[in-house]
Amino acid sequence: KNSLRFFEYRFPVKVIPMKANETTALLKLKNGKIRREEIGFGSSFLSQSAHNLVISSDVQSVEIIDSRGIKRVVK
Repeated sequence: KNSLRFFEYRFPVKVIPMKANETTALLKLKNGKIRREEIGFGSSFLSQSAHNLVISSDVQSVEIIDSRGIKRVVK
C-alpha cells in the first residue's frame, strides 16, 4: 500500500508569490554574485503548480522582471 509523504526544507526559506506576467528573477546573493532564474507555470500538460519563487537565506535581494520588462525589488 502506498503512503502519503510530506517533505519540508531543511534550511529557512522565503516564498515570494509571483504575479501572472512575471517571468524572470535576478537573485543577488550575499557573496556578491547574481543568479538569474526563469520562472514558468507548471512542467507538463494541464499542470496546476503554484507560481511562487522559493529563495534560501543566502539571497540578499530579488529583482523580479515581468514580460514587458517592468521590474520590482523584493528584499
